Amino acid sequence: MGGRVGADVGGTFTDVIVQGPDGRTITRKVLSTPPSYDKAVTVAIDALLGESPGSGLRPVQEVVHGTTVATNAILERRGAHLALVTTEGFRDVLELRRVRMPHLYNPFWRKPPPIVERRLRFEIGERRLADGTVHRPVDEAEVEQLAARLRDAQVEAVAVCLLHAHKYPAHEEQVARILGRELPGVHVVLSNEVLREQNEYERSATTALNAYVIPIMGAYVRDLVDGLEGVGVDAPVLIMQSSGGAMTAADAAHRPVYALESGPAAGVVAAQGLARELGITNAISFDMGGTTAKASLIEEGRVTLSREYEVGADLSVGTRLLRGSGELLRVPSIDIAEVGAGGGSIAWVDSAGGLQVGPRSAGAVPGPACYGLGGDDPTVTDANVVLGYVRSGPLAGDAVSIKPGLARAALESTATSLGIPVAEAARGVHDLANARMMRALRAVSSERGRDPREFALIAFGGAGPIHAASLATELGIDTVVVPPNAGVFSAAGLLYARPEYHDVRFCELDARDSSVIAIMSRLFAELESRLESSISGGVTEWVRSADVRYKGQSFDIEVIIPETEMTVTGLAKLVMDFEDRHEQLYGVRKDPDDPIEVRAVRLAALGPRPRTRQVSQEATLTDRADETEPPDGRRPTLFSLADGYLDAPVLARRTDVGPDGTTGPLLIDEYDTTIVVPPGWVALRHASGALFLSHQEVGKIEVEHADAVTRQIAANALASAADEMATTIFRTAHSTVVRDAMDFSAALLGPDAQTVAQAVTIPFHLGAVPTAVDALLARFRHRMRPGDVFVMNDPFDGGMHLPDVFVIKPVFYGETLIGYGVATAHHGDIGGRLLGSSATDNTEVFQDGLRIPWMHLYKEGHPVEEVHALIRANVRVPHMLFGDLGAQVAACSVGERALQAMAERYGIGRLTELMDGLIDYTEVLMRKEISSWPDGTATFTDYMDSDGIESRDVAIRVEVTIQEDEVTVDLSDSDPMVAGSLNATRSFIMATAYHCVMSAAVSEFPNTAGAFRPVRIVTKPGTVTHAVYPGANSMRGVTGFRAFDAINGALAQLVPDRVPAAGEGGNTVVILGGHHDGEPFVYFELLVGTWGATPEGDGNDGLSNPIATAANVPIEVAEAEFPIIVERYGLVPDSGGAGRHRGGLGLEKSWRPLVPTSLLIRSDRQRHPPFGLMGGAPGGLSANTVSRLSGKEAEFPPMFSDGLAAGELYHHVQAGGGGWGDPLERDPARVAEDVRNGKVGREAALRDYGVILDDDLVVDTEDTASNRRRMKVEKEH
Repeated sequence: MGGRVGADVGGTFTDVIVQGPDGRTITRKVLSTPPSYDKAVTVAIDALLGESPGSGLRPVQEVVHGTTVATNAILERRGAHLALVTTEGFRDVLELRRVRMPHLYNPFWRKPPPIVERRLRFEIGERRLADGTVHRPVDEAEVEQLAARLRDAQVEAVAVCLLHAHKYPAHEEQVARILGRELPGVHVVLSNEVLREQNEYERSATTALNAYVIPIMGAYVRDLVDGLEGVGVDAPVLIMQSSGGAMTAADAAHRPVYALESGPAAGVVAAQGLARELGITNAISFDMGGTTAKASLIEEGRVTLSREYEVGADLSVGTRLLRGSGELLRVPSIDIAEVGAGGGSIAWVDSAGGLQVGPRSAGAVPGPACYGLGGDDPTVTDANVVLGYVRSGPLAGDAVSIKPGLARAALESTATSLGIPVAEAARGVHDLANARMMRALRAVSSERGRDPREFALIAFGGAGPIHAASLATELGIDTVVVPPNAGVFSAAGLLYARPEYHDVRFCELDARDSSVIAIMSRLFAELESRLESSISGGVTEWVRSADVRYKGQSFDIEVIIPETEMTVTGLAKLVMDFEDRHEQLYGVRKDPDDPIEVRAVRLAALGPRPRTRQVSQEATLTDRADETEPPDGRRPTLFSLADGYLDAPVLARRTDVGPDGTTGPLLIDEYDTTIVVPPGWVALRHASGALFLSHQEVGKIEVEHADAVTRQIAANALASAADEMATTIFRTAHSTVVRDAMDFSAALLGPDAQTVAQAVTIPFHLGAVPTAVDALLARFRHRMRPGDVFVMNDPFDGGMHLPDVFVIKPVFYGETLIGYGVATAHHGDIGGRLLGSSATDNTEVFQDGLRIPWMHLYKEGHPVEEVHALIRANVRVPHMLFGDLGAQVAACSVGERALQAMAERYGIGRLTELMDGLIDYTEVLMRKEISSWPDGTATFTDYMDSDGIESRDVAIRVEVTIQEDEVTVDLSDSDPMVAGSLNATRSFIMATAYHCVMSAAVSEFPNTAGAFRPVRIVTKPGTVTHAVYPGANSMRGVTGFRAFDAINGALAQLVPDRVPAAGEGGNTVVILGGHHDGEPFVYFELLVGTWGATPEGDGNDGLSNPIATAANVPIEVAEAEFPIIVERYGLVPDSGGAGRHRGGLGLEKSWRPLVPTSLLIRSDRQRHPPFGLMGGAPGGLSANTVSRLSGKEAEFPPMFSDGLAAGELYHHVQAGGGGWGDPLERDPARVAEDVRNGKVGREAALRDYGVILDDDLVVDTEDTASNRRRMKVEKEH
């Protein structure tokens, strides 16, 4: 037998490990060779094999490879010339995504360009409905004509993604047969073959990415195999998948999206293999490199899989709540949480004197200052050098040489800014990096309902062993394992990979009905027949699982099915295991008769496990002492500020650390890292070469930092907890408006009811939370007990409007009140005159719905049955409302546990000080930002089209004054309250003003009450911006949106470089309701949206309004759960305001009910278009039309309610965003590109931009310049 090879290719280095039959290994780290990454692999393998003649390594038995080639192709946009074929009316689904933004307060954020240009996205007239009905068959002649167009476009690959193809693939297969016949040599990829799951965007995105990288991956695999054969390696080549299994090179070339995250996955698989050999069943894998830190969970010996992730996501987001900054994939992948904190992360001091770390990185070049390669920014590595954790001199062979003097010099400016010694600044940088990494560690543990104290921490990567012990202390973990060769550990993980293939079948089955056993058995049999021949060595293990949820939820929990055959007992166990996991994750176990659904069955086929032995030969430093260290092998090291620098022993793992243990403090220097063993920890060497670190004792963490550092650590913990609350809500809620549109918020407050953290959800709720809690305290301040939960929706008692229900849980540590958990959600129905509780023509609050003043929902942990009964009796769909309400209660309990854990760590008094300090710090940040703006006053007036009952102008008048470090926003001159339900509460308007000011700031702020203190808001009771009792206000959202535009219009006159033009004017509320199959239903959708242009670029096409970051409802979900057909959803050409930067295009959408239905609409901007700035044109107007069965088309005002007969069509067009700057200054090439993509018409290009195009849509440069000169003269006169 010969050796096995693992080769891990990264952007900078390629790591290769070869293991012989006796388990001994040799490794090599070489520079990667872009763009021909395969060359580094073959060169390294050839060199290693040549160094060890007679070692038994030849002939090589197998090469397992992890590569970023496909990932790099996506990030660098070097994939195939790709086309998309989809159902008529839905070509823009891929570009629209889920329309949420990943940054709440950045109006300049740009959505990534779609992987397929709009001009290459084609529609065909076929249509399947959710129940399989063929609404329109495939027209083969149409597809043949399409093939001719694709041929002319010279596409290399085609992704075919038709609606409902996950259940009914026949239409896709029919299209593929025709395209395959007409387009030989072109890759045709079907969505039903890539992903058999519901949700059209996720399936389209995954399929398009697979088609995009197929040619790249295919060529790479061919070159790799040829290169290996050229150096005498004629062995099977396997590619690591994102799921941690291996697939053949041929399969990887066909389905490359399954291998995009092979590098990070390899590290987790290595940790899994090491844990198995060491007898550890539960572990957290922790990989810290130069730019990022990654964490993943290993439970009961299994890696944890996730179903979707984003390639190229923005690491500065810091939360997995916000999607949209990368390219989404839905394939099985190891659940890896990643944050932008690594050895190269740069430390900096913000304008308020707060220490920050990352996400900006020094990278490999110039790298940390201590590398001496020209970098002068202080980094985490520099801090670790100053602390004594990293040795001076050569590291990783001669790759770099560490120079402590340069590290200290870089940190001196940081220390000076903070007013503390350099050593304390270095410790602060180290610990703040830890705080950022804690978010990744908690994301895979506590956010998943797992107690990290029950897991060992396996730390690797160049910086992982340095930080591991201190991170474990923070988490309460008492065992850390550092593998041999920690710096190349991911390459070793490739040797553990076993062949693995996954498949899935979507279904909708009642898990409490035993008749589904036969259906599930049939589906598993189908999957098994597809997979049984996929592994050449034969399938040695089948892993069956099912996606399960409570009916009405949108997030599934995957439950393993251990039985080989489905039985009544097995089905009962499936239900029980689901309920246990749901309770573990979210703290909620519903009634025994609550419906439970199986939404998919999954099967994994696993091949033989490789006979891999853990690395027994380690890379160690040959010389542990150099001229900077004492002769006895010690180094001055700072483990705590209280103890100062200690002369810590510097040891070698192989010779100085034995199986009996060596007590810290000590350092273990290795080839490319250092293992830091703090006081209170013991290091011992296992026979495998792995190093165990364990606590001597686990005690309370001593908090010793200056406030500037500890405050930031606490801020990270609070923000993470608030996001975990929000995650709980959308994963357990039932209504489309909460679970899909994500119209909710979550926050943590201190004991004085001041906001200390708010989840990154709906900014509209910002100002209302403090007002709501003040009202609660006025009534119950001295009557709160542990376990109490309060509920309220009264707009005149701290609320906003009746559909927004507040749930608040006071948090106690012992008997001391330490804060509050708050969850606010917009409920789909709260009773009232019309379904959805949102009629625009209501005239008083009593018509809006059930009005709940502050009262107990739970008392000391027990439900107040009378309150539950009262609510249940007054709403149309009780199970939907209580599903959402239960999600809010569960979220508050998550926040409760987080605050209690912080009180345990810091003590009650210190925690209160930290929360108060965080609020004060945010205030200082905000005041410094405002003081950089010019003083002045500006006014702006914007209008709503209706008062909710009749069409008339309703004015929002704003005066904004900037004076020194404060901003005053005065809306008191706005029109009086209107007859309809558009009247907004003061708290709602406050939230609007706060968001406008925060978005105009350059700096980013924590979401705390401190940001609001420099902002003074003036409203007048009795006006449309300050509703008083008993005014109706259920549709007050449009008033908030218009106030948002008006405030921005005034700010644009004062800080013009920081404010965008007006967007679409706010989301459109669409409510359809009636009865279906004898049951009432309410379908609630927020149609969002588009952005105005900015001084820096075009407005985003199809993105939610910045102040209400809602998401869209998946079309396939809407049609499967409600009796409706969505006929069209896409962009409206020529709707964006012309400008040097074009306004975003508006959206259009059409709904056709299948049963008689009530229709309620809230929209705006039919008569007053979104304004442009600096000479930019306004955006296009909105429109509402209904196509009757009689063939007539009726136009409707912006706000109305009506009835639709079954089969009638409601069509809505949203307004477009305003432009920015003179349209005649827009780059003609960008105008031509918009025309080619169908976003701007040829006539508009000439009329609005003065651009003249030839027949091939190429700019006629001379004629365009001449035409623009003429148009400018005409404009001036």
